[in-house]
Amino acid sequence: EWYRHRALAQLWLAYGEHERALDHLERAFEADDPTLVTLGIDPNWDPLRQDPRFLRIIEALGLPNGYFPNR
Repeated sequence: EWYRHRALAQLWLAYGEHERALDHLERAFEADDPTLVTLGIDPNWDPLRQDPRFLRIIEALGLPNGYFPNR
């Protein structure tokens, strides 16, 4: 079921619906989606990089936040 949440998150993000995208990212995280390991460097998620909800997921997974997280 995790795959569905990530796909829906990507769809909502493409439509600019950031809150809905984050809802599904959180569900994917809760479902232990193994593909979330790319969140840290996948440029498709750049619109969410400063959102506290996105940052919580990134931190919980121990991932960097972007290609140059220290800049």
